[in-house]
Amino acid sequence: MNNTAAHDDHHGPEKGLLRWIKTTNHKDIGTLYLWFAFAMLIVGGALAMGIRAELLHPGLQLMDPHFFNQLTTMHGLIMVFGAIMPAVRRLLDGHFMPHSQQRSLQTQLTSLYLQSTY
Repeated sequence: MNNTAAHDDHHGPEKGLLRWIKTTNHKDIGTLYLWFAFAMLIVGGALAMGIRAELLHPGLQLMDPHFFNQLTTMHGLIMVFGAIMPAVRRLLDGHFMPHSQQRSLQTQLTSLYLQSTY
């Protein structure tokens, strides 16, 4: 057995979840943006279902009016800043912007992580 071949076995691309966390590949980062946008679309949709349930029968109170206002506000923020903006940004960066105008890959990944923590 060659010592060099055995030593180099642990090098190479990351596998599993670590591949997505430590990636600098622009295609993987774009995929992360789309998955994040999809997850926020599901959360925003669940909030919309709560809003629609409250408005289903006029005069029937399913939830506190203050909570309903909070629900409506969170639905709007999540849909705009969590679903629409990351998806549109991915489409614009990936298809319409020249490569020279795109931000560095590490900055994009940091932006995605910061956006997902709020």
